[in-house]
Amino acid sequence: MRFVRYLDAAEDDLNAIFDFVHVQSRSAQTALAFVESIIDRVSAIADQPFELGRDRIELGHGLRSLPFGKYVLFFRYTDNGLEVVRIIEGHRDLDAQFDAPGR
Repeated sequence: MRFVRYLDAAEDDLNAIFDFVHVQSRSAQTALAFVESIIDRVSAIADQPFELGRDRIELGHGLRSLPFGKYVLFFRYTDNGLEVVRIIEGHRDLDAQFDAPGR
């Protein structure tokens, strides 16, 4: 298994997803279960012996993406693991989400 590292922005995304699902479902348990399902999916990606996801070089160096429900997981492979960059709702303006120096 590769080491998984969540960048601060990805952790912020997980917290925002939790908050959104919590408000919508009125259940912290449901929100936690959904966030845990995202984390489980990321772990499954890291467990694969090959690279998964669509190359997203237009958004950042080495960036790859995979859908997860209505969200998109953005990550990159590193020498010793998987770096989760963002977890974004699929209808958002992706260019705006990644419009930062050193993407």
